[in-house]
Amino acid sequence: MNVKNITIIIIIFLLLISSFSFSIEEPESYDINAEDIKSEAAILIDANTGQILFEKKIHEQLYPASTTKLLTALIIAENVNLDQEVIIDKLSPFTTGSRIYVQEGEIFTVEQLLNALLIESANDVANALAIYYSGSIEEFAKVMNEKAISLGTLNSNFVNPNGLNDKEHYTTAYDLSLIAYAAYHNEIIKSIVSKYTYSIPPTNKVDETRYLKSSNKFLYSKSNKYLLDYRGKKIFAKYDIINGMKTGYTDDAKNCLVSSAKLDGRELIAVVLKATGRNIYTDSRKLIDYGFNEFIEKEFFKKNEKIKDLQLNNFKKSKIDVLTNENVKVLLKKDYQQSMISTETIISKLELPLKKNEVIGSFKITYNDKIISTFDLISNIAVDNSVLLSDETVFIEKNKKFNYMNLLSIFLKLVISFLIWRTIITIIRLKLKKKYL
Repeated sequence: MNVKNITIIIIIFLLLISSFSFSIEEPESYDINAEDIKSEAAILIDANTGQILFEKKIHEQLYPASTTKLLTALIIAENVNLDQEVIIDKLSPFTTGSRIYVQEGEIFTVEQLLNALLIESANDVANALAIYYSGSIEEFAKVMNEKAISLGTLNSNFVNPNGLNDKEHYTTAYDLSLIAYAAYHNEIIKSIVSKYTYSIPPTNKVDETRYLKSSNKFLYSKSNKYLLDYRGKKIFAKYDIINGMKTGYTDDAKNCLVSSAKLDGRELIAVVLKATGRNIYTDSRKLIDYGFNEFIEKEFFKKNEKIKDLQLNNFKKSKIDVLTNENVKVLLKKDYQQSMISTETIISKLELPLKKNEVIGSFKITYNDKIISTFDLISNIAVDNSVLLSDETVFIEKNKKFNYMNLLSIFLKLVISFLIWRTIITIIRLKLKKKYL
């Protein structure tokens, strides 16, 4: 084989290698930052743990529009049976905005009204449910605020059950994510928001069937008239992994959307507030794709796994195990650095008696000096008569009349009393002795 042929073979070989290397594509990145999200505020959380995966202006107070109805639905779903009948009051039929045109005296079940509330986003239904539950809109608003606070909200105030604009009716992306998290874990609501159609048969006041349809295009829209500009392509709005939740719009609030999604056993909730046009869907999809593609799950402990032990101050020096109350795991960016992860076990100040499985502390996970998750820790046994000793804990026993401190106190009192008695006797003897000398 001459030099010329060898040269040709080498060139062909190099070309083959070059073409092969160019055919290997880098994994597609779904990473985003705040500038990529056009909505005024946004948040993405893990629907199973509540861990925050993305945030943009999450504590800015904004109008929630009809996403308010998730809180209304949660209160009703948790406290009223679905088969209970509701007779429409005289005020609700005059509600403005989106509605199903309920009539005074018309009878519905709670189940029918919840579907109309969350699918059709009916404002008149929201008012009817509020008045049925609390007697008035004002009283129901008090319940809404109490419920919101109990969920951990920080900067919200609600004055109506439907989200119609009022300067005193506001929330934040963070607060709304807490409400959405609770609603997502309510099986009644979760079932309803996954549907985009529903029908209410004729009632005692209306002869025709009401056919309802959601405005959440993630659930059904495959129209060429409504395409999204997403990652350089024109795509349909429908996204198969979306399984709920609620849209909202007013002139002041702009477009608002709470979305839940499930893929390969993982679940996410995205909230976007004050978006314009179709950004409501592109922003939401960016968040969801970011969560599913840019994070991996890291497990620290399994449920009921021992974290540490605490020694009991009894004669046998027995110990109590500190256990996890659930699987301890978090989502971390794919390129996370192990050195930036830190954990801390925090044991609370407790009072005896201690029940088995009682929460006695927490396990905190921090990444880059930012807390990303906290999990409860529990006791593996009950404790009645032993004082737990730990440099991290203080335990107080109530109504206990005899312990080591009491014993020490009694001993000291006896010693002091004896010394006083001896002193008095000595003084008396000295006086008597002096008298008779």
